[in-house]
Amino acid sequence: MIITGKIPPSDANWIENSFINTSVPFIWVDNVLGDISTYRPGAMHTIFDKYEDKPSPLFEHINPIFQNIFKKHSLNFDKYLRIRYFHQPDVKVEESYKNDPLHTDLGEENLSLVYYLNEAGGGTAIFAEDIHYNILHKQGNYVIFDGLLPHAGILSQNNTTRSVINVNFVVK
Repeated sequence: MIITGKIPPSDANWIENSFINTSVPFIWVDNVLGDISTYRPGAMHTIFDKYEDKPSPLFEHINPIFQNIFKKHSLNFDKYLRIRYFHQPDVKVEESYKNDPLHTDLGEENLSLVYYLNEAGGGTAIFAEDIHYNILHKQGNYVIFDGLLPHAGILSQNNTTRSVINVNFVVK
């Protein structure tokens, strides 16, 4: 199951203004993926994590938008596992590092939602059996897929910053 969609422009503008155009506190790392053999700088802000006591203050504002997406696609939402905001600048890297490493999310059953905050090069590559999906990074668009499918972020290489919100959730 691969679901794509677009949120209303008013919600997309609110998210962009709330995340990109403000001072969201970040953890800055030399490699947002934790792979010490590469240099992929970026920033991450955890909005919600099932292991943390309190969600970010941004959670109460972003949750209704995601709930509307779940309802639109008749997804019987149960709970969030994790919501994170990634901000990865365009960094000129070797050809072999233009994509994040192929991975799955969390090692437990979940659905992944990737929401694209801005216009940027790149996107998300998803590998479902013998089919390869390449979802383009366009502001306001999102993709929902099985979090256990191999997938990778495709880094921007056109002088833009890749800004996404990754949501891992469970349905009933």
